[in-house]
Amino acid sequence: MNLSQMLSEGTRTAHQAVEKTPFLQTFFTGRIRIDAYRAFLARLYQLYVVLETYQQQYRDHIVVGRLYYPQLFRARPLAQDLAYYYGSQWLDHLPLKGAMCVYVEHLHHVARTWPEGLVAHHYTRYLGDLSGGQVLKRLVTKVFGLPPDEGVAFYTFDEILDTTQFKIAYRTQLDTLPINADTALNLVKEANCAFDLHLRLFQELEALCSQEKDLREESSKHESASAV
Repeated sequence: MNLSQMLSEGTRTAHQAVEKTPFLQTFFTGRIRIDAYRAFLARLYQLYVVLETYQQQYRDHIVVGRLYYPQLFRARPLAQDLAYYYGSQWLDHLPLKGAMCVYVEHLHHVARTWPEGLVAHHYTRYLGDLSGGQVLKRLVTKVFGLPPDEGVAFYTFDEILDTTQFKIAYRTQLDTLPINADTALNLVKEANCAFDLHLRLFQELEALCSQEKDLREESSKHESASAV
């Protein structure tokens, strides 16, 4: 079994667990609120800044460098979307805490101690972005009533003309990485760790949404009482 198959099959259960989180189910069914969505983007931005900084740093690495694809980078498109949703002061909405802080610290640790492990995080994020990008782009545009191509830069890969062919080429690169069997198994473990970190992130976002819902309901009750 080659690495791309190992990663796909070895993370299937973890991947499904993430997709079944209430936050993503709310997102996929078009019921997500704008405040929850932009909080989601803000956290992703922090993740991509770190991931892409290390990709630049290790672009000549014998393993990590084989997956150096600047056309996949998402930090800049996410910055565009955050400016659209938050305005010019969007950086004020990026507190690095909670689940994303844990994720970022983990990436720093992997990069310092085992750079090859970054391949697992690269695979987990970018292949998913490419696979669901166009569907989610249409969904977000419809849910928030956005003007054409506004607020959806995250899902737009201008430099990739054929996503299907690109994914085939990407998997070929995975399968020809100069690694041994033990490293391949460890990459599957690290990819599962990445999905677990995503799970914690979406659970945190769901809790945040629940808190905001409770505050809105409490505020509504006070307004109704005042009116009486």
